[in-house]
Amino acid sequence: MLKRFLLLAIMVSTATTMLAQDGSRPRRSERTIALWGHVKNSLTRVGIPDVFITLMRDDSTVVDTCHVFDQTWQHGPGAKADYAYRFNIPAREQRYIIRAEHPDYETTYVDYHVQYIQRNTYFDAPWHYMKKRPTPDPSHEGGEGLRDASTLHEVTVRATKVKMVYRGDTITFNADAFNLPEGSMLDALISQMDGVELKEDGRIFVQGEQVEELLLNGKDFFKGNNRVMLDNLPAYTVENVQTYHKTSDLTVYMGIPIENKKFVMDVHLKREYNQGWLGNVEVAGGPSFKSSIDDRYLTRFFIMRYTDNSRLSVFGNRNNVNENRKPGTDGDWSPDKTPTGEQENRMAGIDLLIDERDKRWREHGYATLRWRDNNETWQQNSEQFHTDAPNTYHRFSTATHNRSLSLEASNNFELKKPFFLYNNTGVSYSQGDYDARSRSAQFNSDPARYGSTTALMDSVFASALNTDLQQQLINSSLYRSESSNDGTHLYSNTSVNYKLPTGDGIGVELNLSHDHEHKHSNTTNETRYQLTPTLNSILARHGNTPANTNYAAIAPYYRITWPSGFYIFAEYRFLYRQRENTNDLFLADTLDLQNAYDRTHRRVENRLAITPGYSFDRDGKYFRAYYQMHFYNVNEQLDYRSAYADTSLVQHCWTMSPELHIQYAIDNWAKSFDFFYGIEFQTPDLFQKVNILNNEDPLIRRYGNPDLRGATNHRMQFGLNRNWREKRISHRIGGGLRFFRHQVSLGQTYDPTTGIYIYRPENVEGNWQTYFFDFYSMPLDRPRRLMLNNYMHGDYSRNVDIANGLTHTNNYYIENRLTLNYTIGNMTLGLPTYIEYRHTTNNEGTITPINATYFSYGLTANYNFKKSDSRANGIPVWAEPSALPHWLQGVSIATDLKMYSRRGYGDTSMNRDELVWNASISRSFPNPFGQRTGGTLTARLEGFDILSQLSVGHVVINGQGRTETYFNTLPRYMMLHLTYNFTKQPKRR
Repeated sequence: MLKRFLLLAIMVSTATTMLAQDGSRPRRSERTIALWGHVKNSLTRVGIPDVFITLMRDDSTVVDTCHVFDQTWQHGPGAKADYAYRFNIPAREQRYIIRAEHPDYETTYVDYHVQYIQRNTYFDAPWHYMKKRPTPDPSHEGGEGLRDASTLHEVTVRATKVKMVYRGDTITFNADAFNLPEGSMLDALISQMDGVELKEDGRIFVQGEQVEELLLNGKDFFKGNNRVMLDNLPAYTVENVQTYHKTSDLTVYMGIPIENKKFVMDVHLKREYNQGWLGNVEVAGGPSFKSSIDDRYLTRFFIMRYTDNSRLSVFGNRNNVNENRKPGTDGDWSPDKTPTGEQENRMAGIDLLIDERDKRWREHGYATLRWRDNNETWQQNSEQFHTDAPNTYHRFSTATHNRSLSLEASNNFELKKPFFLYNNTGVSYSQGDYDARSRSAQFNSDPARYGSTTALMDSVFASALNTDLQQQLINSSLYRSESSNDGTHLYSNTSVNYKLPTGDGIGVELNLSHDHEHKHSNTTNETRYQLTPTLNSILARHGNTPANTNYAAIAPYYRITWPSGFYIFAEYRFLYRQRENTNDLFLADTLDLQNAYDRTHRRVENRLAITPGYSFDRDGKYFRAYYQMHFYNVNEQLDYRSAYADTSLVQHCWTMSPELHIQYAIDNWAKSFDFFYGIEFQTPDLFQKVNILNNEDPLIRRYGNPDLRGATNHRMQFGLNRNWREKRISHRIGGGLRFFRHQVSLGQTYDPTTGIYIYRPENVEGNWQTYFFDFYSMPLDRPRRLMLNNYMHGDYSRNVDIANGLTHTNNYYIENRLTLNYTIGNMTLGLPTYIEYRHTTNNEGTITPINATYFSYGLTANYNFKKSDSRANGIPVWAEPSALPHWLQGVSIATDLKMYSRRGYGDTSMNRDELVWNASISRSFPNPFGQRTGGTLTARLEGFDILSQLSVGHVVINGQGRTETYFNTLPRYMMLHLTYNFTKQPKRR
């Protein structure tokens, strides 16, 4: 396979070289290059349209003329207007004079010397900063041409607002076209966008593709924490939301494809909100319908001061809701996506951005502080597969209480002239306390007939054990743990890049980090062996486990680009990593000689990356292909010291990791194709090669394997996109393949008398996985009120394990999510359906085939009784404002009702149907603080899991067994929310 891949790489390299040679072959006509320039207002630094540009030689003879063109859209939404010009000039040294003329501005000249042609494909002339001429007084001569306002006649225009528009690869969603209750935040807007899926943790998918960055006016906002913007930015401030593939600032500066484009979602504020204050405050509370649970509450605030070039944001919240989803959105309250446990959260943060008005530098810093208090209970039901013994069955129940504090602060600085410098420096700190109480038992046959996991545990640990149950019991354990931990992470990443006069790029990257971790624990483990009571034990341990990690890497690079689009990139990277950790464990006051150790791991890596490629981006067509070859020289050393070993393990290896990337798009990304194939070689973990017994857990024995080999991971994926933009149809299909050589599996042997497992890492062959996905979105009627979205995903995996012998487990999985959304006027209806099927068998026939099915169906509904006239949007006559009582105007209703069903679980109590109903009703009121500050007050009554049916369960199946886990979740409750949104703009002069 490797030979085939190398042959493919040689073919690609040869083809790109031929393209490059063809592009650079001497032609009869002289080669030309592009001369770019920009025209700005000298005061506002905003681009000026309709400017006439004249290109002259240094003797003032005219070479060419043109008008500027608008290229603002290339910078994404939120960017200031940008007007530029472009001339094609001979590729030779020449001095030019460039004149900019506009009737409203003073004529401006720029001198520019074109030199160092070599491999440059374009040059940037100094920008024109034009000074505006004084505005004539309309009362004087020349003002009579102004139209008298009294001659204007009233005109009524009614039009249906278009929800989404395509331009290039950009999809623009018009915020005003969506049916949202007053007082809605950004998350409600994004949830209604066609083809967009918003996850509860803030991740966003557009037509099946994950959004890598969520931006505000083209700029980062609490980077990595999407929920801050989603939960706090009022929807009424948003003009549009755009998704597109963003070119990095470094690529723009260098003029060559240094970095891959990122798929981003950019939230663009309305112009009136580009300067001023914006904020909101919310308080909420309500009863929980469970006597042992505290009532629900929520408080939060958000305030932002912003201008065209700066932004300061502060937020804070406290709640014990642990829930981000809202009734009537997508109705997806499925158990596998429901937050687990009962949490109290407190969080505060600040974000500051300063963008120099000439775009020469940018400063962005943020800090967040989070407290969390979580009580979680969960039960586990598992079946362990064995090839030479009967399968064993495990039951486990635990209750945990976790308290944590974390602080994260980061500063990003970006300099764009005269060279490109980027620095990201930050610190994070965390500390916490963890308490756990658990009960577990192991059986030689399925104990399901004795009831649920809780009932079974009560029986096992009762003073008198049932005789029949006693014959099935192998062992039981009571576990108690109290621990505290803290950790600090410091890091600094710096890169300096410079575009040489030849057009080549040169740069260096420096990465530094330091980590400190410390954990203190006290545990008690009481274990009883049913068949061998002489082994019964009570082990009380306490321990300290400090660890320190230092990391440093430096990477200089050089990049050559030819005018044809062919380029080659060479980088050398030196990496050093050292980790020291101690595991001081004590039994009572005596050192646990078997499990205490000190170890130091050092890794020195020399890496050379050679990347030839070809890139083309013009006239709505985009193509980029590159073949990346990483050569590694790795030197590792592990010093391991314990009572039974004092050893030093060393490994040296040469390895490589090739990758092939292809991306192709035409018709402004209406059709696109992407492909990736890569091979990753991994060195074996030296710690796993230390052949020392670890028996911290009385029921588990762990050994190392000195003969462990490194693993190889092959990955391939492709994707096809097709958009029929006029019809608003989108289709994306794709798939992938992964297969492994020498993959490390945790081999196990089992003692049926004691129930003790012995684990040892082993290399296995034959693991592989293939998968596919298909996303389709289209309107089903001409007015485009009824939208269909369908997502299908499936995979097959072969899992090879060593579980008392070699096992080959086959896992089949397929899911389909179909949603119909219908919108007319102020009403939105949704019909979400979902089905998931899992099938598991093994080649040895030691397990009964497993068939697990999960499906759901239901209805979502939203209706807003608007205050304004909206007959043209299809509102029934009875719902017109004139027909509505005054108290009903401004009311919004949202609800979802959905049935969730599970079949095929080993624990029959989890094979159930759950009808989940959530609802809310809200009403907005005029600003209680008068007209000085714009804003609204919204009251919302919300009911969560009104029928008290929701539960949480997960199932995992692999070659060693099947595990079903059941968690506690938030109980049924009601809450009354009061939200005040406000804005304040500066006075207009």
